[in-house]
Amino acid sequence: MKKLFGDSVVSKLRTVPAFCWVFFVFATFFFAHAYEYLVLGEYSAFLYAKLAEQYSFTVNAAFFGIFTSLLSAGMQTLIFEVVVFIVYGLVAGRYRCNINKKDFAFRIRYFMVLVNLLIGILSIGFFFTQRINGVAAPHMTFFGEIVNYIDAENPYYLIQNSFLPFLLTATLAVFFFEDFRKRFVPLKNQTPLFINFALIYVGVSVILFAIDLIRTFVAFRGEAELTLMGKIAYGVEGGSYLLVVVGYVLYYLHLKKITKNDDTHDDDNITFVVDNATPDDGNIYDDFGF
Repeated sequence: MKKLFGDSVVSKLRTVPAFCWVFFVFATFFFAHAYEYLVLGEYSAFLYAKLAEQYSFTVNAAFFGIFTSLLSAGMQTLIFEVVVFIVYGLVAGRYRCNINKKDFAFRIRYFMVLVNLLIGILSIGFFFTQRINGVAAPHMTFFGEIVNYIDAENPYYLIQNSFLPFLLTATLAVFFFEDFRKRFVPLKNQTPLFINFALIYVGVSVILFAIDLIRTFVAFRGEAELTLMGKIAYGVEGGSYLLVVVGYVLYYLHLKKITKNDDTHDDDNITFVVDNATPDDGNIYDDFGF
């Protein structure tokens, strides 16, 4: 991570226009979650086709399914972009980080692209481990009623997806933060910034996990029986949250120790390493060129 965010690499990548990086984020979100998006898209197309039959009109299931999949990736990208600018306001305002909005947005987008690429590469196996009605299938065929959301069962997906995205992102985020704090964060604000990041990121993830548990074991109880692999997946997911909490506590203690003993760190000398852009004028749309 240190080399990936080194001055020479960042200075070259910063020449790529911001709208290109937004597209990269969108493309890699789709790549990382392609299996999930396509299966849900196929199921949406299946339901829409049934609705079309009732009202005597036709629908192209493949087009509708792919469109729904791309729309899901687009919505995730939009949410990500909004969160980036909200977080920047907190970072630059409350914690006085010496970084402007454009450089901050670039670094977060670059980080997310790297994370999504890794998740996508490690998730390619999803497409070769599909099981239909308990029988292993050598490949998946979408939008042809061969695979649908109800009948599809993929143990590999259940287990890996229960921990991979969260655990990988949480781990790489520490390396990103380690580089970021040294460049832009005043010494006295480094520990509080990490605490808030950890509480928000892990807290929101755990809340969503709890909601999913309630939905599965309470709201839909009796409608569908959770498979053994599904139960194992929930256990693995819960364990990954616990593992990250322990890791973050250890990193916090390490960070607290090194910032307390670092007498050579001069907050007044934190400067932009790469980005020499003019001060931000507060218009969040500047990064998109309008």
